[in-house]
Amino acid sequence: MIQPMPCTSPRRLSALLAFSLRAVASPALLAAVAVTVATLAQVQAAALQTWQIEVSYDRLVAALGDDVPDGAGVSVSQVEAAANLGSASLNYNEDPFMPSPESAGEWAAGEINFVDVRNLPDAMSGGEPVYSSHSTNIGALIYGNSKGLATGVDTVYFHEVSDWLSNVLRYNSTQGPVAQNYRVQNHSWVGAVGTSVAFPDSINVATAQNVAALQRYDYLLDTANNGEGMTGVVGVFGAAKGVPYLMSHSYNAIAAGMSNGNNSDGLTLSPATNSYGPGRVKPDVVAPWTTHSGAAGMVSSAATILHDTLSGTPGANAEVVKSVILAGASKRIDSVPDYEWDYGAATVLPSGAVQVTQAMESRRGVGELDVWNNHLIASGGQYAGSQTQPASTIGSNGWDYGNLKGQPTAGSVYYTLEIPEGTTVQELSIVLAWHIEVEDPTEAGFDAAAALQNLDLRLYDTTGGFILNPATLIAESVSTVENVEHLYFDNTDSNAINDLASGTYTIEVAGAGGWDYGLAWRTSTLFDQPSADFNGDGMIDGGDFLIWQVGNGMLQGAAHGQGDADGDGDVDNDDLDILNSTYGTAAVAASSASSANATLAFVSAIPEPTSWLLAAIAIGVGAGVARRRAA
Repeated sequence: MIQPMPCTSPRRLSALLAFSLRAVASPALLAAVAVTVATLAQVQAAALQTWQIEVSYDRLVAALGDDVPDGAGVSVSQVEAAANLGSASLNYNEDPFMPSPESAGEWAAGEINFVDVRNLPDAMSGGEPVYSSHSTNIGALIYGNSKGLATGVDTVYFHEVSDWLSNVLRYNSTQGPVAQNYRVQNHSWVGAVGTSVAFPDSINVATAQNVAALQRYDYLLDTANNGEGMTGVVGVFGAAKGVPYLMSHSYNAIAAGMSNGNNSDGLTLSPATNSYGPGRVKPDVVAPWTTHSGAAGMVSSAATILHDTLSGTPGANAEVVKSVILAGASKRIDSVPDYEWDYGAATVLPSGAVQVTQAMESRRGVGELDVWNNHLIASGGQYAGSQTQPASTIGSNGWDYGNLKGQPTAGSVYYTLEIPEGTTVQELSIVLAWHIEVEDPTEAGFDAAAALQNLDLRLYDTTGGFILNPATLIAESVSTVENVEHLYFDNTDSNAINDLASGTYTIEVAGAGGWDYGLAWRTSTLFDQPSADFNGDGMIDGGDFLIWQVGNGMLQGAAHGQGDADGDGDVDNDDLDILNSTYGTAAVAASSASSANATLAFVSAIPEPTSWLLAAIAIGVGAGVARRRAA
């Protein structure tokens, strides 16, 4: 077994420095600390894959160290197409779909238990077992020790796609589908059933069997795990083809595309017969890989560590997980520097409000996967909505699982967000997601009946009071065909209509009576006037450094008096840079004065020898980062 490596995280390094740096700090000392923390982050990031850095996993590792979520305890499944090794037709004795039991750099033999759920025949060649390279490669991106994020996964449940369609979904049967109680299920394949047209043209052929398969899968995604649901991640296809029926026409799954945009895109198809939800945008989100299969695997990997974070909370509901992944998506793509995200369809109403009727961009959905943003939203916690004026405000980042199934006549649900005076919103991303519900209203066999409620998402400026009308409406996302609504604001672009000033804002979820939904949001802000005078004594000095030192590592919710100099809600090297650049000067008050001082009593001026600092630095720089599943 590969044992965890010793690791000193930036948070642990801060604790080490807290023991040695209780003397009044000097500018030189501040610079040394900044170099130390930055160097540790570089050591950790150097061990990561390029794609992991692009989706901000390096930030997660640098911030959390050994506490980074790794998917341990999360039930994961892969549905894989058998590799055709020359058979005229599918032959499980020759055509493998299971991964290699060991993969160099990703897992050792026996490290992961790969379960063939249906116990299909082993593929053999020359008396030796053969394995699917595709299945192995996708697995590496999901839970591999080097390429994946979910390195804590120790059991994976496999299905072969043809058998899964026939004997799990039972798409061509009157029997109901077999329960699938995984938390995450990856589908890095495309296809169609009920047609004799050759692949790849078959993926765009409308058939009644496709509709049956999609309805049954959406049923499983909604009802798994005692109604909490399952996160299904499905692939799309090449740019020359339309959106494949299986499985990217699913309502309840997350369709993953590639960041470079070289994939099928646009709207779900609109045939004269046998359509399933025409006119919806796919993919939902993109990931930085060069194959469609790999992009889906990456999103599954992110979903797995997100389930780890949300486990045991209402956030484990699949609607919430989907809303968090989509709200967390970045609108900026490192590998496509000239890319500019925009809504698929939006107009400005006479009142000046923006009305969005197609919330996702047709080629890249809501943007690129970002696991740092996902974690901020998930760890921000749940904030319950109110059917009347909210009595309290929500945090900058957070989520809610709203369940109004027992309240069919319920009205709108509201959430209030406060942007303090003197603070500018850099980004605000809000996503509302809900499921299509597929039921079996008959007693004889499985006769699927699908129903989709029409929910809407609105944002109002309620600085002057809880008045919700066209005059206070800022923007609304009101698609009549999607089961996702999205609003996004960006003060850093050149479009003034995206700007949000300080004030009070109200989010409205409309039309949810009798239904359930996931809502997620993330907010990034900055003070109009940064300040490192954390104790408010009018000078920037060693006392302020000690406050920063104690607060260092806070990821969100930090007040100015806890070491947040720039107003972004965390305490990090950016705040130390501001302190360092203004050290020894008279303070300029931070624009937002809502925070209290956070100096702790135990931080006193106790001189320590310089050698303690050097020892702490040596410990920090020499540490690696543990990214291995435990024995």
